[in-house]
Amino acid sequence: MVIPRLFWFVMVLSALIISPFQGTPIVAAQSATIDRPASARVNDTSVTEPAAAPAPITVTQSGVSVSILASPARLRGGQDLIYTVSYSNNSGTTLSNARIKITWNFWITSRPNTLNADKYQQYCRDQGVNACAPLEVSGPAVTRSATSHYNSTTAVGGYTYDIGNLTNGTSGSFTIALRVPENVYPVYGKDPRRPSASAEFFVGSESTARAIANASALVEGPLFELRKERTASGLTRASFRPKPASIVCA
Repeated sequence: MVIPRLFWFVMVLSALIISPFQGTPIVAAQSATIDRPASARVNDTSVTEPAAAPAPITVTQSGVSVSILASPARLRGGQDLIYTVSYSNNSGTTLSNARIKITWNFWITSRPNTLNADKYQQYCRDQGVNACAPLEVSGPAVTRSATSHYNSTTAVGGYTYDIGNLTNGTSGSFTIALRVPENVYPVYGKDPRRPSASAEFFVGSESTARAIANASALVEGPLFELRKERTASGLTRASFRPKPASIVCA
């Protein structure tokens, strides 16, 4: 019995030595860390941007309408923000003492001495008697009120634009030029910067608007590139450089 068993043991051992192993080879796992020079740059521009600024909202009644549009819809700090106000009277009668009250949020009449992006995001581009004056007037003449309605605590306010008697079937438009302070840009963890405005169409001595509308813009900011350089004491230098792409915080 010993000899046959020894014979089969020798045969199996010989087969294993002569025949190559056909299984799947095991390869040691590679490290996920990739060594790069200290000055290497990581250019990740795969930024998911939020939807465009909300479409203007307009509510009309009795054939009286008003609309307001902010342009450009997306802009950066230091740029002009132009609001276009349009109105019409199709009520079947003449409207006496027609006027449009414009109210802006995060607003101040002139460029703020203290730049605070959380409070001031737009101001009248022109100054003095021309501050937020009606421009590019089409249709009836429009006169801006001498004084503004303004709440300095909430930074909400604006002017009233008098049209006078507006006959049936008449329409018109005008623009108002504002500017976004240069220090306004998206900040991670904060709400998007959206300077906005509302327009209310009043008639006669009525205290309730016949029509209302609003619009807003979205402030963008530059995409920054972080660069580090190795020094004798380690990676201590860092600099930020703006890139031509843009990024916004939703």
